[in-house]
Amino acid sequence: MSEEKVIVYTNKRDLRELITEVIQSKGNQQPDFENDRISKDEAARLIGRTTPTLNKIIREGKLKEYGFGKRGKYLLKSEVLEALRNSNI
Repeated sequence: MSEEKVIVYTNKRDLRELITEVIQSKGNQQPDFENDRISKDEAARLIGRTTPTLNKIIREGKLKEYGFGKRGKYLLKSEVLEALRNSNI
């Protein structure tokens, strides 16, 4: 079933108020990605698996690996914990 699309006409003031209300209802919390990064070794220890098993889980698309450059590749701890909670890994 596809999502129904709706076009709404409004003025800038009402739109600004609506956006402000939604942002305030979410608590203005921004994720802390810098402190959420963990290495493959840390992620493997966190889920109680070996690094080669973690690599297999990544290849299967059950976890996402990020990054290049100086810091190398990493995973997000929040995503690893979420996958663990949902028994996806």
